[in-house]
Amino acid sequence: MPAKPDKRVDRVLQAREGQLKGTAKIGRFTFENPAIRFVQDTSQGLIGWEILRRFAVTFDSKNHRLRLAEPTEKTTRGESENVL
Repeated sequence: MPAKPDKRVDRVLQAREGQLKGTAKIGRFTFENPAIRFVQDTSQGLIGWEILRRFAVTFDSKNHRLRLAEPTEKTTRGESENVL
């Protein structure tokens, strides 16, 4: 279905959103029927806020890693896993 346009610094791209029927996995984390978004001129679906808001996200550019930490009530660090 059509979605809000994706605004970039130099242009505005058309976007479409949908619901994946099934399971998606990122590292050890599993997501049932996640929302995905496709933006004009890209061939891959995007995950975004709906999934990433559940985690503390750390980008390790030196080692080309993305780390997701799932916060718990006892600690703000939570359990984490390098997923990319």
